[in-house]
Amino acid sequence: MNKKAIAYIRTVGNNVSRFGQAHEQEFAIRTYCHANGIELVEIFFDDTLSTPFERKGFCKAIDCLIQHDEIHFLLLYKYINLTADATEFVRAMIALDDLDTEIQVTHLKAFDLRKDTPQSSKWIELN
Repeated sequence: MNKKAIAYIRTVGNNVSRFGQAHEQEFAIRTYCHANGIELVEIFFDDTLSTPFERKGFCKAIDCLIQHDEIHFLLLYKYINLTADATEFVRAMIALDDLDTEIQVTHLKAFDLRKDTPQSSKWIELN
């Protein structure tokens, strides 16, 4: 069975940083797909701080999942690209679960520590 996915990219900031964020996210997602044998069908994009269901790109991604039942994965660079609001995150997860869609995150670290903290140097030594 060929695994198929769509990706969702969201950026914030000025135009230059948005381009850099989008490029970094797309590169990570495409690399993840290649490494895991996933066919990337389409990438959806937003550059706003609104809630997921108010974003055009996210709504188009949901519509794509509704129309194509052979797509079972929504790829994100980080969970926060979906939303930072816990209530909205749960709402989005319920909608995706209803569509039998699994979220996979391409950039996941156990800890997000600054390099200048004592804890981070211990973390770097362990890895």
